[in-house]
Amino acid sequence: MNLNERIARTVQGARGGIVDDVPLEDIFQDEWIRTHTSFASYVEFARQAPETFQRAATPKKVKKKEMDPFIRAHSCFENWQEFLNQAGKELGIKRLREQGFNL
Repeated sequence: MNLNERIARTVQGARGGIVDDVPLEDIFQDEWIRTHTSFASYVEFARQAPETFQRAATPKKVKKKEMDPFIRAHSCFENWQEFLNQAGKELGIKRLREQGFNL
C-alpha cells in the first residue's frame, strides 16, 4: 500500500468508515472514555452498557437504538452514532500521528 492509500484509509477511519470492524476496546480506550463519558474506564463503561454492547466485539454488532438512551445519559452525545463517529475521528488522527504525521 502506497503512502496516498495509507493516508486515504486512515482518513476514512477518522470519518468512522473503518471503525465498524475495529474491536470496541481499541476504539474506546480508557482516556477517551474518561474524557467523553461519566465513566473512569472502558471496563466500567462496558459493564454498565446495555447488553448489545457487552455482547458485541465490534461496532457493527451494536444495536444503535438500544445504545442511544445510554449514550445520552452518560455522555455529551445525543446518540450512539455521534459517539462512535467522534471516537473514530480521534482514533484516525491518533493513527496518523503514530505514522509520523504532524497534525
